[in-house]
Amino acid sequence: FDKKLATWINRHGRNLSAVQKRTLYFVNR
Repeated sequence: FDKKLATWINRHGRNLSAVQKRTLYFVNR
């Protein structure tokens, strides 16, 4: 799951804001 999320972030990370990225990190924990 972690690798899948990392790949997804790498693909769509440009469309995500810093806040959304931070939220994903907290949720992933």
